[in-house]
Amino acid sequence: MHDRNLFNRITMKKSMPLCLVLLLSVFTACHSTNGQSEDNTILLPLNLTSPQKELPLSSFIDSVTTIRLALPDSMFFGSVSRIYFEGNNIYASDSKQNVVFRFDRSGRFLNSIGRQGGGPGEYTELSGFFLGKDCLFLEDLATRRIFSYSPDGTFIRNITFPFSLIYDDIVALPDSNFLCYQLSCSQLDNSNGLWIMNNKGEKVETILQKEEVYPYSSSMFARMTTDTEGIVHAFNPSSGEFYRYDPVRKVISRTYQFQPDVKLKSQFIGHRTTLDIKDERAGCDMAIESDHYLYTLWTIFSDSPRGRGVHVLYHKQTGELTTFERPLIDLPGVFSLGLYVSSNYPNALVLQYSDEYVAEYYPKEYKELEMKENILLVKVLHFK
Repeated sequence: MHDRNLFNRITMKKSMPLCLVLLLSVFTACHSTNGQSEDNTILLPLNLTSPQKELPLSSFIDSVTTIRLALPDSMFFGSVSRIYFEGNNIYASDSKQNVVFRFDRSGRFLNSIGRQGGGPGEYTELSGFFLGKDCLFLEDLATRRIFSYSPDGTFIRNITFPFSLIYDDIVALPDSNFLCYQLSCSQLDNSNGLWIMNNKGEKVETILQKEEVYPYSSSMFARMTTDTEGIVHAFNPSSGEFYRYDPVRKVISRTYQFQPDVKLKSQFIGHRTTLDIKDERAGCDMAIESDHYLYTLWTIFSDSPRGRGVHVLYHKQTGELTTFERPLIDLPGVFSLGLYVSSNYPNALVLQYSDEYVAEYYPKEYKELEMKENILLVKVLHFK
């Protein structure tokens, strides 16, 4: 069975040998400033133009866990953008309703977190959320504020930062500071690169500074994740570069550099947008790193504004690099790949299935699963 939505399919490509020659013209010009730098980059030549048709999910997925998130009958799911797991809690952010829902590990609803408004602890819009130590941080980028709440929804405080600072993604660090990410900005300013903001909303340190202007590459997926050891992993959608930041040692290192046979957006130096670019170009939309695999989804743009998707699986131990158009769904209990969702679940690909999605594409499963607007089906695909 094949998934029917281009951007929700996982495709893999033909195996390619690793190249040990550094193509400097492909790399984005960045340099480490205050943080120490280590560069043990693995170069990954990438054949995006002729991927193989399919790759069985069972070749890299070991098992599947299904969780049925259930809101009270009077509530509904709008558009879930991130699902995070911590301890016995599951947090799901709804970008349409500007709220975060909290569930236990069985999927039972516990409480809502955050509220729109103009009062204390209320925000204009929910731009995103991330986890901290014993709390959640909800972002309102329109007003440059970050709100902290306890898991039960109690407002703690808010942090205000200047409008001169902007980021694409943010994670909490062990020392109560925040690591901010703005590697794909189309102009150079003091918030470009990887930098640290303290809990007063002040920029205090630059970890990695970007030195070139190139087209912005948007992505609905989180660009930074923190693993179980506290290491932060970041990727640049425009340049195909991957970084690893150790907040204890304060060391930044570039871990991977993809070198596709299509121009990366970062190669169009001096262009702020792609509107005047006619050449074929590629960007990385999604990246998940497990113990054994690096799994990415790419989009190639040419004349079509929608582009075409290509999935890439890199096996860390063997060095095998596979590109493919779509996955062959051959796992019990998986009828579709649903919608990819950003998550912190270790060594796993997390999928979500709303009632609207299942009703439109899979009416048989819709009835069997008794889907309703207050139900969100979550499947955790565990990598081998």
